[in-house]
Amino acid sequence: MINESEIKFIRNADIDRVAYDRCVAGAANTLIYAWSFYLDRMSQGWDLLAVSREDNYEYVMPLVSRRKWGVAYLYQPTFVQQLGIFSANTVTPEIVNQFINIAKDEFAFAEIHLNSGNSIRWLSVRSNFILDLSPGYDLLSASFTRDLKNNLKLSSRTNLVYTRDVSAEVCLKNFQQEYSSKLPAVTPAEYSNFAELCRNPGSDFQLVIRGITNEHGHLVATALMPRKQNRLYLLQSWVSLAGRAAKANHYLMDQVIREFAGSDLLLDFEGSDVPGIAAFYRNFGAIDQPYYFLQWNNLPFMLRKIKEIKDGFRKTR
Repeated sequence: MINESEIKFIRNADIDRVAYDRCVAGAANTLIYAWSFYLDRMSQGWDLLAVSREDNYEYVMPLVSRRKWGVAYLYQPTFVQQLGIFSANTVTPEIVNQFINIAKDEFAFAEIHLNSGNSIRWLSVRSNFILDLSPGYDLLSASFTRDLKNNLKLSSRTNLVYTRDVSAEVCLKNFQQEYSSKLPAVTPAEYSNFAELCRNPGSDFQLVIRGITNEHGHLVATALMPRKQNRLYLLQSWVSLAGRAAKANHYLMDQVIREFAGSDLLLDFEGSDVPGIAAFYRNFGAIDQPYYFLQWNNLPFMLRKIKEIKDGFRKTR
């Protein structure tokens, strides 16, 4: 257990990044999104709440913020599904509440996601599906649903080919073209930042890219999956109209599972609360590892009302 007085707010320039990344790497709930290299690329700025002992960070909570109307607030960056508190120790509900109390002292408004290890009763739950790939493929495929097996039979009749010969640029371009209208809040700069991250994985992470081509050699589905420690993240996937007809997305994920079966990896499907997408992931035997939505609004009265009006307008569009 910790005392709330031990939790310190640390500005970005004063963060000991070696100690910070060491804490994230050793955390039981570690995620790629929390590493400093990832936050530096994908956020407009981040600070830290931390408990330090013997020159080490024992608990860390990165706080990603920006300013609007002269007020700094916490937000969830694009392509950063979860953050929250990370530690090698158990993060109890009491500890989560202590960190939240300190964060509220620093920021009047927040809409953020905490990770699966930060459960407290009053938080809203979001779905994220994962699949343990350590069993062999025969065991994994035995958990496939009948619907998935039927779709895989259909895909096997269409001469689809699983390939590693796909560039990050092609994946990113297809994803942006497909989803830019469906994700209007994602800015060109955010797509560009993620593309730059993928171009320079270096020693920070491995970038796994797989695709499916049809009988004409045309690319019809792709999966872009950063790999960090023992987790493979399905961060961007794309399927063409022809690919949907051929069940190429089913075949692609089946082949990914076949390739990495028997490894120590977790396949992180990255969502979703959309029923159809959630059902697709469940078809592969994936289980829900929920994460949590945290929101507060302590803005001055007029700013709070403006925010409420804007949110109401968005919901009616």
